[in-house]
Amino acid sequence: MLLEIGVTLRKGVPDYKLTRDALSLNTPDGKTLPLPSSIEMRAGSIQAVQNRAKVHHDTINYFPPGATAACRIGFFSDLENRAAAWDTVELSPSRGCLGRLYFHVPGGIQYGQHWLNLKFEKTLIRVPFRILTAEEEKLLSKNFKAISKQVEEAFKQK
Repeated sequence: MLLEIGVTLRKGVPDYKLTRDALSLNTPDGKTLPLPSSIEMRAGSIQAVQNRAKVHHDTINYFPPGATAACRIGFFSDLENRAAAWDTVELSPSRGCLGRLYFHVPGGIQYGQHWLNLKFEKTLIRVPFRILTAEEEKLLSKNFKAISKQVEEAFKQK
């Protein structure tokens, strides 16, 4: 599983070194998967996932205004990229850090609720995301259009 993430710290929070072992994934069947090492990631078959990510890419451009510098979350590097991978990333309120996370999911990716876990010194942040069935996606798409239309109408210029 490939996840593209963006991370920063809020203003007033001291800089923090996020380590590879602070990240994990909870799957719908209750398993907790650690972030693999670069060697483990490269041993898997990830070329197809990387090629798909080149075609379909969501932008992550909604950092707080204080995050004015960019940084790379470099736990992994793409196969054709010369950039080195490392085991930590320095987070700060002035930096918006972007990167890719790979998780080996035994038996394949399941439909249902997943959680990306980021363990900080004093807290655990759990980011929910859901893999939808075709029926769920159809229902959500139908309702999302209706919701966006309602918002559009509610904020029309008078």
